[in-house]
Amino acid sequence: MLNKKNKKPVVEASLTDKVDQDLIVHNMPNQAKLSGAVYSSKPAFTNYSDSSHFNNSEQSNKKNNFKIIGILIITLGIIFVLTLIYFSYRFIIQPKTENIIQQDNVESYNIVSDENKAEELNIILPATTTEIQIEAVDILEEDNIDLASSSAVLMSDILPPLVDSDSDGLNDFEEGILGTDISLVDSDDDTFNDLSELENGYNPAGTGKLVMNPNISEYNGKTYSLLYPAVWGVSSLNNDETVIITTEDNSLIQISSQDNENVQSILSWYEEYFPNILVTYDKLKKGSGWEGIMSPDNINFYLVDDMRDKIYVISYISAVGERVTYPNIFNFIIKSFSIK
Repeated sequence: MLNKKNKKPVVEASLTDKVDQDLIVHNMPNQAKLSGAVYSSKPAFTNYSDSSHFNNSEQSNKKNNFKIIGILIITLGIIFVLTLIYFSYRFIIQPKTENIIQQDNVESYNIVSDENKAEELNIILPATTTEIQIEAVDILEEDNIDLASSSAVLMSDILPPLVDSDSDGLNDFEEGILGTDISLVDSDDDTFNDLSELENGYNPAGTGKLVMNPNISEYNGKTYSLLYPAVWGVSSLNNDETVIITTEDNSLIQISSQDNENVQSILSWYEEYFPNILVTYDKLKKGSGWEGIMSPDNINFYLVDDMRDKIYVISYISAVGERVTYPNIFNFIIKSFSIK
């Protein structure tokens, strides 16, 4: 009896333990049951806030990386465009511009003057040879005179060099104008060589004065006269203030005039406008009713009439670079210049 009474409490204790155990198992959180975690009196919670923070941080880093890459691409693009613009300007635009500026500024002789001083004295400066050429071209086009400028430019590539076959000082082009023999120093056999006769106003192709040569004509203006080759064209402009002689190679010999407002001698006038050029009396030339001075490059001659009323400028404006095809004829035109 004592044994039976003792067994019953054991069974009841065993059932009680099993029931308690079942209650414990069914009341545990699902995450603990699945993970095999040990039961704890405190509920187990997952820290979702930490995971969200990690994802946001990662996304922020990616966005920052994209921004940096974008900025780098834009910066490199700007640098590339600026570099392209620089090289285009440096090697394409600038050379062309300089070339154009150089072509526009080509002058047979640059007249340097003190503009401020000229304005104070109210003096009209003589035009530069470039200005003279532009003025002449414009006027000739208005008068329907064919200047053939395009062919003149191309002639610089095809014209032969200046040749003096007989070595008498006149090149073959000039001898062709005067009608002399390119193989004879003295074409008319009068014991005087051709150049010497031309310089002294005589006919190198025959007897008498130069005006007797059938290849030479005389121009009579209002205030002056001069000799020139008969085959060359002559135009009088601005009431005879400007005369243009057109040569066979389309170069121009221009005679222009302006008032000598300060009634200066040619030496005083020249020294005022060309202070950097030393002028001595041995450079002074005298002609019929005038005195004048040749520029150092021998393509501009400045003269004043004996009454000192006007300043005259006689200029050789080449159509073929800086080549002066007819230097001796240019000089005889100057020497034949006569004030009326």
